[in-house]
Amino acid sequence: MVVGAILAFMSQMDFEKQIYRGIAVSLCTFILIFSILGFLMVIALSLGHKNYIMNILVILNYWNKTGFYKDPEKPFHFKVVYRWLYEATIAFFAALTSLFVLLCLEPPATDLELSYEHAILFVGVFFAVLAIMKGLYKLKWEKAFTDRDKFIRALQECKRSVYREDWDQWLSKKKSGFWKEIKDAK
Repeated sequence: MVVGAILAFMSQMDFEKQIYRGIAVSLCTFILIFSILGFLMVIALSLGHKNYIMNILVILNYWNKTGFYKDPEKPFHFKVVYRWLYEATIAFFAALTSLFVLLCLEPPATDLELSYEHAILFVGVFFAVLAIMKGLYKLKWEKAFTDRDKFIRALQECKRSVYREDWDQWLSKKKSGFWKEIKDAK
């Protein structure tokens, strides 16, 4: 709603005046920061959800109550689609902010026209920022999700308790035998 209200407000502005271009830069920067915070919240909440599932399975495994029910696979996960939405909004508002910054640097004109170069800048910045966001996710957070998924699957398939009090240390070791021990416990 906030983004829609700001975009509606911006559509009524007269960009022929330099002051409105500055306001547009400020508003786009605000939405960009707002989108980055939303993206980080999606990552934090998604990893937190995985942690809760892991904790439940560790407790069930400790009590030898394996056989935790697993939901059927969904074609789309809300957290993934939400992450894509924030990646796209970050890229869009980074491109829009850069476009308005460029327009602020141009002298005020009586007839403001968006040129071919403006369109290329917008599209280029959009795809560059989108690629950066995808790369950042892959580099920084994807492994955390993958490791938790592997651990959850291994605990779901385990037939006897392999609980350890220091399991977090076992998981953090690169070449620990913990994964193999869980698979051998079937």
